[in-house]
Amino acid sequence: MEHAREIVLASADGTKPIRIHPPGEWKIRNVKIAGLLELKGFAPITIIKPAAAMRNRRLHSLAATLASKGLAKTRNHYVVWVAGSTRRHQYADLGLIRPFADPHRIEIARDEHDVDALLRSLTAKLEVLAERRAASSSVQREAITQRPSPLDQVRSVVAATKSLRAPSGKLSAPAVARLFGVSISKLAKWLHRSRQSLNKSPEADSLQQQLSYFERIARLGTVLDDPNDFRKWLRMANKELEGKTPLQLLDEGRWEVLADLVEDMLTGSPT
Repeated sequence: MEHAREIVLASADGTKPIRIHPPGEWKIRNVKIAGLLELKGFAPITIIKPAAAMRNRRLHSLAATLASKGLAKTRNHYVVWVAGSTRRHQYADLGLIRPFADPHRIEIARDEHDVDALLRSLTAKLEVLAERRAASSSVQREAITQRPSPLDQVRSVVAATKSLRAPSGKLSAPAVARLFGVSISKLAKWLHRSRQSLNKSPEADSLQQQLSYFERIARLGTVLDDPNDFRKWLRMANKELEGKTPLQLLDEGRWEVLADLVEDMLTGSPT
């Protein structure tokens, strides 16, 4: 499985062979080089530090195998080989790069300082790519007009979710996260945004269409006495949702299905 903001550091024995300092949002996972071949998906950045005694022929064979498995196949993957100071011949470097379909996604580092410098550049590129994907997804979602809810004008229902709105009257991402009992990072993932952009502009106009689904879902609180009951409901399997929990539907992006279910529960009239 592919994880956003994860760096896989692969070495012969799976220990941490070098000390690197990625940005705070990025996490490091140490694996054995052999374990790379068993991964079902690759992290955005994979750093490979082979044993110093590993011969070039074996190293190049490993590169070819990883390339055939799909490593660095998409524009969201980068590979950093820590070749060490002993491998300075052009042939050695070519063998590490040549098997991959996109050679510009493969980097050669000689030591920890090289790796740190590369990480600053690669993580910045990946953050920009993530922002562009989020912007594209947002445009696509906003193009879909959400049907009006018959509860939009019911005063008691509107009042039940007033805590989700900022003094400006706009829906607030942090307020939604608090009510749903999730982190800003989790909400950002649902919205296909970065956590930084959500913190910077929590009431952005571009967020209002998406957050309105969460407002409709939160209206279940109209008939609940305790906000904790709403969070419990989010985490309970529901037969109306094929046995899934409401949180699972949020993970899958099926917000309207969940909003419609809440509406049916409040009005007693299935759509």
